[in-house]
Amino acid sequence: MIASLVQTYNIDLIDFEETKSTASYREETTELLKKKELRPTIMSHTAPNDKSKQQRIFDSAPDVRDHMIFLTSGKRNKEYELFMNNVFSFRLLSSKTQMHHRHDDAPDSLAMAIEMLKPKSRKISAIRRPF
Repeated sequence: MIASLVQTYNIDLIDFEETKSTASYREETTELLKKKELRPTIMSHTAPNDKSKQQRIFDSAPDVRDHMIFLTSGKRNKEYELFMNNVFSFRLLSSKTQMHHRHDDAPDSLAMAIEMLKPKSRKISAIRRPF
């Protein structure tokens, strides 16, 4: 599925959030893309451990609302509609009633997309040549 989306939408950057059990998925996807001669930049990172996924989704919600545009219901294909249902059904719970959401992948992916759009602080410094 990812390979066809890369080709259809000319995607040039993919970011995988990895665990030990999902690293093979990134590797398999990378190989499939190479076989199809598709060469997007592929990045991976581990899930941040300084805040919960739920907090990350909550923190990104204003940017998602303000900066992302979604198709209206009649214009979406089946996968898009399922994705949006996943977004709309997500509820933030108080820490007292917090439970694992079975369907938090869509809002989490939007939070990750917002993070990808934010400029990263970079430090560049000049050094003397060692030779």
